[in-house]
Amino acid sequence: MIRVLVLVSLLLCILCMSGGLGLKEDANMSSCNEKERQALLDVKANLNDLLGHLDDWGSQEELDCCTWLAVRCNHMTGHVIKLDLGYVVELYDLGFYDSRVTDLTSLTYLDLSQNLLGGVIPKSFGNCSSLLHLDLSQNLFSRTFPSFAGCSSLTNLSLAHNSLSGSMPDFTQCTSLKYLDLSSNLLSGNMPNSVCKLSNLEYVDVGHNSFDGSIPDFTQCTSLKYLDLSSNFLSGNMSGSVGQLTNLEYLDVGHNSLNGSIPNFLGCPSLWFLDMSSNHLFGNVPNSVGQVSNLRFLDFSSNSLEDSVPDWFWDQPLELNFLNISSNEIHSILPDMMYFFHDFPGMDLSNNHFNGRVPSLPSLAALNLSGNRFSGTLSFLCNFDSALTFLDLSNNSLSGSLPNCWMRFQEKLVVLNLSNNNLSGKIPSSLGFLYNLEALYLQANKFVGEVPMSLRNCRRLRFVDHGENKLSDIIPKWIGEELSELYVLVLGSNRFYGMLPSQVCWLYNIQVLDLSNNGLSGNIPRCFDNFTAMARKIFGGDKITNHSYSSFIGSFMCISLPLACPNQPRELAQFIDNAWVTWKGTERLFGRSGLQLLKSIDLSRNNLSGKLPYEITRRIPTGSQLQRFIYTSYSGNPQLCGPPLSPRCGLPPPPTTIVVGKEVVEEDEGDFWKSYYTGMGVGFVVAFCGICGALFLNRGCRHFIFALLSYMKDWIYVTVVVHFGKLGRMFRR
Repeated sequence: MIRVLVLVSLLLCILCMSGGLGLKEDANMSSCNEKERQALLDVKANLNDLLGHLDDWGSQEELDCCTWLAVRCNHMTGHVIKLDLGYVVELYDLGFYDSRVTDLTSLTYLDLSQNLLGGVIPKSFGNCSSLLHLDLSQNLFSRTFPSFAGCSSLTNLSLAHNSLSGSMPDFTQCTSLKYLDLSSNLLSGNMPNSVCKLSNLEYVDVGHNSFDGSIPDFTQCTSLKYLDLSSNFLSGNMSGSVGQLTNLEYLDVGHNSLNGSIPNFLGCPSLWFLDMSSNHLFGNVPNSVGQVSNLRFLDFSSNSLEDSVPDWFWDQPLELNFLNISSNEIHSILPDMMYFFHDFPGMDLSNNHFNGRVPSLPSLAALNLSGNRFSGTLSFLCNFDSALTFLDLSNNSLSGSLPNCWMRFQEKLVVLNLSNNNLSGKIPSSLGFLYNLEALYLQANKFVGEVPMSLRNCRRLRFVDHGENKLSDIIPKWIGEELSELYVLVLGSNRFYGMLPSQVCWLYNIQVLDLSNNGLSGNIPRCFDNFTAMARKIFGGDKITNHSYSSFIGSFMCISLPLACPNQPRELAQFIDNAWVTWKGTERLFGRSGLQLLKSIDLSRNNLSGKLPYEITRRIPTGSQLQRFIYTSYSGNPQLCGPPLSPRCGLPPPPTTIVVGKEVVEEDEGDFWKSYYTGMGVGFVVAFCGICGALFLNRGCRHFIFALLSYMKDWIYVTVVVHFGKLGRMFRR
């Protein structure tokens, strides 16, 4: 209680002192500078204030611009020092920003982010000598941007997420610059060395541009903590100077064309995030990486690393939050890591050559061991912590039955992928406890029995692939009744039998339905026109095909309360669905944007019968899509008719009755019209040939015809002249 009273007393003293100072300043100050007031009104004239935030600017009641919303002045001089319009306004017609803002030379803070401003960045912004903070990010500025040689006081500059092109400007004069964000633009060329001479620089992000050449020497940036050069076209060896930045905490050079070996990072004791993925690095992981004790996130995936994981990796008690060395050529047997990693929640070792059994693992939030040569059973899963959100063991040689301990993951598991293994037995009912499960891949195994009814509890499921197993029984009705979020359902190449339940038509979000190669019988339900999602060009987009999961323990807390864990990644990881679909007789893998656009119903290789319902044609697209399928795509249906098949659809036409002499003959309608038109053609040819022959062979006939035509011509001419003469005389009277 005493401590609280002391704090309250101090706060009151501070408020009194600031109030007294404020009164003194208010007594001495005048209204804002008139020149700067007019400049602000010019700014308002070019902005579209959607919510009326700037209505008081220039009103009779508010003549002093220092009292306007988003404007801050120096109380002693009256000069405008801060203009914060972020999230507030929008430029008319995406036009050019008014150049008269040059009068705001005393401005120290300018924020125009996320306002859809377009055109060219005014040159005047580069001449504000008092400017400390400039944020023009997430707009539509294009072309090159001005020189900032006049901004000697500038400390924070963000031009990210625009369409700026050309080379990076010279920041030599910006000696006070601490924060520089030029990411997600169209900048190109080499990175200038002038950036590397700014000793006060702490944050640099130029990722997602088109810079090329080598990484410059950053050794003079002794204060640098954050460096993001990812998603460019940088090449050459990884600069060893980066490994000597003693204050560096975050380094991302992923998705470039860097080659050579991984440099030494012993000079970066504070480094916790290291991403060098998707380059052309080769050799082994150096021992120096294992000596960076603060390392939490490590990604060396999609390179050409080889040999085996070094011994130090398993011997050191690293506290990594995420490890990714997938898509390399690493050969190794994983040791038992339960005692080596105390807090190692995320691991991606996919697409390598790891073999043997999967060892005992520590508490994990995400595990991806797909695309390796692991064997043995899945009994180790029952030792996992309940924090698991993502598990991918696909494309291995794992065998045995699934353990019945899935209830321990009911709170967080989002993606479960066990496809392409040798797993067998029945699908355990405990999978029904995975209430947050969104994607379930069990394809290409040897599972038997029925789909457990407990899966009806997993109502967040959007993707289910049980294809290429030995599952049997009827198609469950509860799939349509309970799993309404499904957009992909694959049960093909199993042993299901019986009729298709009408409840399947309740899957309004379905885009891919594969029930092929089973023993289904009966009619196709007439309610297939309920699949309304198939009638849309893109349904749901990334929100449907992507699944967000935590790649490290505590990530949900860190995202909601980022200050609680400053040294942790901020974003959730993403898993993107993919599906094997038979398309035009060939099995193809669809993923990313392809799966968003795909609409497919496959009922082939069953025992279905009856008429093809008319309702199934109501989403079928018009145009040439279906006409491109060859006739073999419809083979095995002897009573199917219509293009591109040769049999014509419909009942045969009724016969027609014709009289030949005294006999009555019944003739098919098609044969009658064929005979009729054939007779007409033959008659015309005979008559034409007869007339022409008479003219050429008989001279008397020829003279008679020509004389007759000449007489008719003269008669018509005289008749016309006489009638026109009579009409002329009548009008003259």
